[in-house]
Amino acid sequence: RSQDAPKKISLAEAIRFAEQNSPVLAGATADSDAANAGARVTRAGLLPQLSANGFATGGNNSTIMGSSPTVEPPIWMLVPSGNFLDGNLALMLPIFTPGVLARAGSATWQARAAAGDLAEARADLNLHVTEAYDRVLLSRQMIFAQEAKLTAAQELVRTTQAMFDAGKGIDASVQRSRAEFSQAQRAVTIARNDEAKAILDLEAAMGADLSSPIDPSDALTVSAITTNLADSLAKAKASRGMLLAVRARREAAASNVRAAQGQRKPQLYGA
Repeated sequence: RSQDAPKKISLAEAIRFAEQNSPVLAGATADSDAANAGARVTRAGLLPQLSANGFATGGNNSTIMGSSPTVEPPIWMLVPSGNFLDGNLALMLPIFTPGVLARAGSATWQARAAAGDLAEARADLNLHVTEAYDRVLLSRQMIFAQEAKLTAAQELVRTTQAMFDAGKGIDASVQRSRAEFSQAQRAVTIARNDEAKAILDLEAAMGADLSSPIDPSDALTVSAITTNLADSLAKAKASRGMLLAVRARREAAASNVRAAQGQRKPQLYGA
């Protein structure tokens, strides 16, 4: 690891850094943007369509020419023999298009599902970073506790040795206190190693460079739970990204069924 001084970082800064550098969150954001773009494209089918077409031909026989495959609305024209030059505009108005309407609904629900996936990914990332951050703070409290025990064990060794030297104690008490001191030393070492591992876990959760040390600067606090279980469950059902995505995909599937059924119905456009 680098010997540079660790960078102090708060929980809010750690979460913000993770949101900016998480590949999972970046992928979910890209999926949501793509779904929104797809929904806009599909809904555009419900709007009036205008195309500009031009034909320039020359030949001995007449033929039927069409506009390019991607042009909407398309134009088909009987082109006479000889040299021919023509330009035109085509306007098409959807009047009764149940298939297109259902597909637009499905695309909208798919976009909402992607938004739910994004919210779920963000919430999961925030939870992961918060838990890792709190583990660092907890490991530091464990170090303080073990260091206090080490100080007490050291004092016990001193007093038992003094009593033994004064003829008021036995050697077994001295040896026992020294053994307890050794155990306290090992406990402090273990606690410090746990802290180092917790910091690495936090850096991994943030997507940070593991060679650049960080120093969580917040204090470990205990907050009382102010809501009951029923209220928490109701809030989760209303706003949990995973549930919103599942509901949206269910509606999208129903819209796909309606779109397939609508394809069998007449589609009416005004041109």
